Amino acid sequence: MSNQSNIPLIPEVPQEIISAIEKGELILFVGAGVSAIAGLPLWSTLANSLIRSCKDLGYISEQDCDLILTKISDPKKLISIAFEKYSSNENKDAYYQKFVESLKPPEKGISEEAKVIFDF
Repeated sequence: MSNQSNIPLIPEVPQEIISAIEKGELILFVGAGVSAIAGLPLWSTLANSLIRSCKDLGYISEQDCDLILTKISDPKKLISIAFEKYSSNENKDAYYQKFVESLKPPEKGISEEAKVIFDF
């Protein structure tokens, strides 16, 4: 039987994470579904929205948008493609703004079902 008293309640945070927090570059990916219960988009919905915004801004053509969304299903890849398109058009601030706006809780608030999960 292991002695659980040696496990720290709060693990030491690696310097890379601290640096990313300080630079405002940290994005946490938490298991799928929990954020959806709170009314936030799934990563796939967010990723598709970011790619479509690239089309709307003229960073990619409609044909390229459709091709990307049909050929690539990995949200991390789609988010990375969108970031590259915004960056290459010197518009990182708009990318971050769109990303942050997508992660705001819904105006109607968190559902009662979700409150059970998020209340500690």
